[in-house]
Amino acid sequence: MKLKYIGESFGVDSLTNGVTYIATVSDVGYYRVFDDSGEDYMYFQDNPRPLDGSAPGGRWEIVEDMDDRERELYEKIKRATTPDETNALLDETVKICEEYAVKYADEIEDVVQKNLNNPNKFK
Repeated sequence: MKLKYIGESFGVDSLTNGVTYIATVSDVGYYRVFDDSGEDYMYFQDNPRPLDGSAPGGRWEIVEDMDDRERELYEKIKRATTPDETNALLDETVKICEEYAVKYADEIEDVVQKNLNNPNKFK
């Protein structure tokens, strides 16, 4: 999936206002997002923000929704009843991220380069 972050930019290698990121499902309430660092990290689905409260965060705008595999996996995660079941499903989200790291390598690298070359990120 692809998500556009709308809100105050935060972190040197975190999220930048107006940038579209490659992402996938994660645990309930979270997305795994290839952020400005080029690595995948978990961010809140509602109000993605730094955990330390240093910025108010923002929201996601869905640019490209989950594919069928992601949607099915997310529904299974929401219905999981045991920690072992949840962990096995979360392992599947990691596999999707590994696939996306290869499939979308050029797009992820473009985000990293734009971040590195953006002197106005925090203005």
